[in-house]
Amino acid sequence: MEFIDFQNLVQQTTKNKKYFVTAEARDLGNKLIFEYGITADQDLASFLKVSTRLNGQRAVRVWAQKQLPLIDEDETDDERYRQLRHLFQKAIPNFM
Repeated sequence: MEFIDFQNLVQQTTKNKKYFVTAEARDLGNKLIFEYGITADQDLASFLKVSTRLNGQRAVRVWAQKQLPLIDEDETDDERYRQLRHLFQKAIPNFM
């Protein structure tokens, strides 16, 4: 019977969870990426206060995931995107 190192498994899961993005955050992040023409090589991670190991597009998606609790979940998809876009504009005023 094969030995499973649960300690290592938990560490890997926790490590990957740091950058976990739900489908909703991915979709909202992709809308921001498209609207603002964000490329993978743009350095936005430090402005968005996410890991600097992330490229520009991945940083936006991870940032969007972190913002989901701040936007009203009872609103329409368009209104939720508008709220997220407002937070994005506040986070990166010099980007626009």
